[in-house]
Amino acid sequence: MEKARSFVLLDVRPDSLFEAARIAGSIRAGGLAFEALRDVLPPGFDVPLVFVSEDGRRPLGAPDRAAEAAGYLRVVWLEGGLRAWAASGLPVVGSRIFPG
Repeated sequence: MEKARSFVLLDVRPDSLFEAARIAGSIRAGGLAFEALRDVLPPGFDVPLVFVSEDGRRPLGAPDRAAEAAGYLRVVWLEGGLRAWAASGLPVVGSRIFPG
C-alpha cells in the first residue's frame, strides 16, 4: 500500500513536457493561473506546495508568489527540478529519457 503524501506537487512545465515525463501524482499546472488550481488543492493553507520545473529555476510569472498571496504558508521549489529528481534515480512516469 502506497503511503499518502503530505505535500502537493505542482508541475509548472509546458504540457508537452508534463506528458513526456513527470513525477507520479504531480498536478499539471503549466500555463495555468494559480487561481485555476484552487479546486484541485486540498483544503487548508498549511499543506506544503512543491512546485516542479525542468531544472529547478522559477519561470516568469511564477505561481509560487500567487500561492503565497493566496495565503499558502509553505511554498517551495523542488531543488534541481525534474532533471535532478530523475538523475537521483527517483521514479518518473513517462518515456522521456533524461541525460545522466
